[in-house]
Amino acid sequence: MLEQDYLELVNQLKTKFDEIELKEKQQAIKFNEMTKKLAVAYGTIRIVDEMTDDCQLPQIMEFLIGICRSKLSEVMFPDIEE
Repeated sequence: MLEQDYLELVNQLKTKFDEIELKEKQQAIKFNEMTKKLAVAYGTIRIVDEMTDDCQLPQIMEFLIGICRSKLSEVMFPDIEE
């Protein structure tokens, strides 16, 4: 193999590596943004749940709030068992 061929292959490999690294960074940014949004949703539903403890809400509303809180807890804290 000639030196020029070798350098060309190395450059192709570096280009491919850089593309994959860029995609990985973009995915990490998207993941972090989604995690922040889920955390806001979880916090909001917890606040709503706490604020409505003393209120007389229709049973379906209490049920829906409970389901939302439960599912968001599962997503935000998958390793914590209740």
